[in-house]
Amino acid sequence: MSKVNRKSEQGKGSKNFNMKNLMEILNNKFGTIIAIILAVVITAVTVYIRLIPAKLYGINVLNGNDPWILYWLSNYFYHNGFNLAGLKDVKLFWYPEGRNFLRTEYLGGAMIIAFVTKYFTSKFGLTVIQTLSLQPVFMAGLSTIALFFAIWKLTNSRIAGLVSSFAFAFYPGAFLFKAFADYPGKTNAGLAFFSLSFLFLALGYKSFKRIRSLVYLFVGGLIAGAVSWIWGGYDYITLLISLILVLDPFISKPNFNNWLKHLFLSIGFAIPVILSPAAGLHYFIKSLGLAIPILLIVYLIEAYMDKLPLNKLGITKNFSYKVHIWVIIAGIAIIGAAIYSDILSFPSRVLLALGVTPTSSVVALTVAEYSGTTLSSIFQSYGPVIFVSIIGLFVLIYYLIKKKIGIASETLIVAFFIAAFLFLYGNVNESYFLASANYFFDITAGITIGLLLAFKKETSVRKGKQIKTSNEIDTTALIIAVFLGIIILGFGVYYAYQDYASMQYMAPALSTGWMQPFTLQTASGTKIVVPINNAWDMALNYLKQNTSNNSLVISWWDYGYWITVNSNRTTVADGATLNGTQIQVLASILTGNEDEASALLNYLHAKPNNTYLLTYDVFVGMYQNSTGQVVMFPYPNIITLSSTSQFYAITYGMGDIAKSYQMLRIAYKVNPFLSSPLFTNYTSETTYQGATFIQFPGFIGSPSQNVTNVLNTLIYSMMLNGIVDLKQYGVFGQGAGFLENATNFTPTAIAYATSSGFVPQPITPTPLHQFAPVAIFVSNPVNINNGNSVYFYSVIVFLYKWIG
Repeated sequence: MSKVNRKSEQGKGSKNFNMKNLMEILNNKFGTIIAIILAVVITAVTVYIRLIPAKLYGINVLNGNDPWILYWLSNYFYHNGFNLAGLKDVKLFWYPEGRNFLRTEYLGGAMIIAFVTKYFTSKFGLTVIQTLSLQPVFMAGLSTIALFFAIWKLTNSRIAGLVSSFAFAFYPGAFLFKAFADYPGKTNAGLAFFSLSFLFLALGYKSFKRIRSLVYLFVGGLIAGAVSWIWGGYDYITLLISLILVLDPFISKPNFNNWLKHLFLSIGFAIPVILSPAAGLHYFIKSLGLAIPILLIVYLIEAYMDKLPLNKLGITKNFSYKVHIWVIIAGIAIIGAAIYSDILSFPSRVLLALGVTPTSSVVALTVAEYSGTTLSSIFQSYGPVIFVSIIGLFVLIYYLIKKKIGIASETLIVAFFIAAFLFLYGNVNESYFLASANYFFDITAGITIGLLLAFKKETSVRKGKQIKTSNEIDTTALIIAVFLGIIILGFGVYYAYQDYASMQYMAPALSTGWMQPFTLQTASGTKIVVPINNAWDMALNYLKQNTSNNSLVISWWDYGYWITVNSNRTTVADGATLNGTQIQVLASILTGNEDEASALLNYLHAKPNNTYLLTYDVFVGMYQNSTGQVVMFPYPNIITLSSTSQFYAITYGMGDIAKSYQMLRIAYKVNPFLSSPLFTNYTSETTYQGATFIQFPGFIGSPSQNVTNVLNTLIYSMMLNGIVDLKQYGVFGQGAGFLENATNFTPTAIAYATSSGFVPQPITPTPLHQFAPVAIFVSNPVNINNGNSVYFYSVIVFLYKWIG
């Protein structure tokens, strides 16, 4: 029996010895070198995948809408230096008032691009737009490597740093959110600054040397505050600092030394925010930033409660958790009253994230990024790091109660966890926060691994008469950490493959007209086609070359940046949602009848014969080889409304027709708080063999009044009449030569759908008298010739002139 026990103890000791050796190897200089090499490899791989769109589609065209204004500003700084005066009143934007970019845009990102291009990348032949195209890749790489160091220093675990870095590098919630070549985004750049800032925060809060600690925190605050020159996400740091100030008294008794740390972090953060033209001192007086000075004062009072004559007011002189809880409750009540009375103002984006529907502006309810996200979509994007972080939250609570592990900066760690779950809540309410929530859960997932690896258990060893105690690795915690790490890394590998596949199809929106990749049946089988086309290029070049310099272009605000930057023409709304009233006027023009639209154009002081209207969508066509006749209808989408009966919806369009319901909401032509276009006075109904088809827009069918509403709406009339006039005004892209030979073009809608396809019904559009077609640009089509007919998909941009 004794031999068995000794053997058992030897085996156990050997196991512990191996574990101990393994961790010692990972924590020595050799392990540090290996960890840094792995972090560099992770960064290199994510950079390579993010560069794929540049390789396939070039770096001379930007993706999306917002990057184009960043290009315009970068170009401005490149040619004019850092002269801000020229940006105070730019008449090219937001006709007729113009735009003050000092108040309405974050200029730091454009300044950086101009500086980098002029003094660095231009030496390698790169232009401003090319440098800007590569910016998101560089920023993602910087964030990946900085996150590794930040989490390593915060948790004392290189493995934890690698886990966070790996998750950020490949999880699609952050990866696919404007963080690849050709799609420079403010969020991606801001997160890179945050990662670098968090490294200094970790060093500062963990340092026991006062001067070094204060310097680290001040620098970390400066870097985080610099985001106020790039992106509105500097609010995140306000949230983080506020959480630290609120949480710290629960973890350690308030004291002057900690207050000094919080103060230096806050000062460092405040300096660039106050200097930022888009934020300024106002941010700390009448906005979210006000929380920081108030909480600093509260913390200082709590630190010196025993020295204040509070007993004369009936308040205890000794700090306690109960006192702090009452302070928090009072603070929440005051903030609520301030918001209710408009003393504090919050943007619609913040209100939507909190689950509050803004009633003063309908625009925010119609922006795709501001809509909610389902939990299933969230878990598909970054579910594994949420799962790991939930476990980490329980581990953290256990640690705080039992003091089982010895990692400093507990308050910062708790703040990260609370911020992550707050962003999860915000992401459910608003898809804009997808990347931010993914980012913070990447952090907390890494922290979870670090917490588990820091668990120790005390062991006693007798040597003669002496008993020596030592802290050994907790095997159970180590096994859990390894298991959770494998989950994150395993999903990361899978996501990396998905990212690689997705990047093959990330062509710039200007080059596709927002037309999505689709599967095409060919003689050799099916293949995915990226519908690169030239409709928008032709339209923008036409505007630049064939209209006067002082002409005005009316379009939906989504394309304002494309028009102003590429055609150098003035727009009513430029791509930002800054002026809800003006966007409402714009929506009323496009969704009104001719008389209403003309009246509103006069209200804007637009000039007849020098004012152009532009709209676009994706159309499906059928060309008869024998007769040359062409029928065309907007791209359709069939939705099953009932699984028990033949009840369907047909919605049209992938461009402005699809967006037109949002225009109708903003113009108050329908109830703005109804998110669905179905069953409004712009829908119609058709039937076929017992099947019912509800259509939006209701081009055909019943009731006739609804169809009349649709056909009298300017944006639809422009498109339908434009199809009729294609023979005279059509500008056909390369590969569309067969359409030039068409005898006529007929606009249609879908009467009904069968298993064999759609059955079109011709539309007779309402003639336009005050708006005349100028040119209609039909992209090089994606087509299928079956012998008798050619079926094709084309992006069509319609350009009209207001003749008054």
